[in-house]
Amino acid sequence: IDTGTRIGTVVSFLNSAAWSGAVKPAEAPVGNRAAKALKDAIIEFSDDLGFAPLVSDSRGDRFTMRAAVVLHEASLSAPNEKIDVSGLIGLGIGLTPSGDDFVTGALLAEAVFADNRNSALGRILDRSLLQDALSRTVPAGRTLLFGALKEQFPEYLLEVGRAIAGHIQGGNIRSAIAAASHHGATSGIDSCAGVWWYLDRVLKRQSGFRFH
Repeated sequence: IDTGTRIGTVVSFLNSAAWSGAVKPAEAPVGNRAAKALKDAIIEFSDDLGFAPLVSDSRGDRFTMRAAVVLHEASLSAPNEKIDVSGLIGLGIGLTPSGDDFVTGALLAEAVFADNRNSALGRILDRSLLQDALSRTVPAGRTLLFGALKEQFPEYLLEVGRAIAGHIQGGNIRSAIAAASHHGATSGIDSCAGVWWYLDRVLKRQSGFRFH
């Protein structure tokens, strides 16, 4: 006869809120100070691994150099043409390749700024080409990008989006980037680099946006 004591744990989610990875659009165009703070924080909290050299203008490894070529070619498209960054998918090493993280960051930035009430930019990244390229990457990267294409992002990246969009009190970009830098070996910073690229290259081209 089993007379032992049995202890069980019941976990209830009845009163829990459903998590959503959706980003909240910015209430105003990004400011020079916020964009500069983003770049400075990425440089501060990176060690030039992954795609951080794209922000700091360092040489980087062969993956970074290839990424620079892809982004340069993307910059040659006409202002009203969709931008093709599908060549980044699957590029780099890691559980999620650096290119996948970078593209995810760019998609987040587009979701934050392309549709805000003071912008007529619309969506400029070519999502159909990104979708077609998903088979080129590893399962973890494919899962990340699949969610990003549906505008469902990791929480650490949502925090970055909230900071640059001004939805965090004081817009503490430095703290958001510092937290992101602890996500994976380089994934957090690679994603933030994608956010920076979108602000610096895409918004600059589309709307005369500048920062120094």
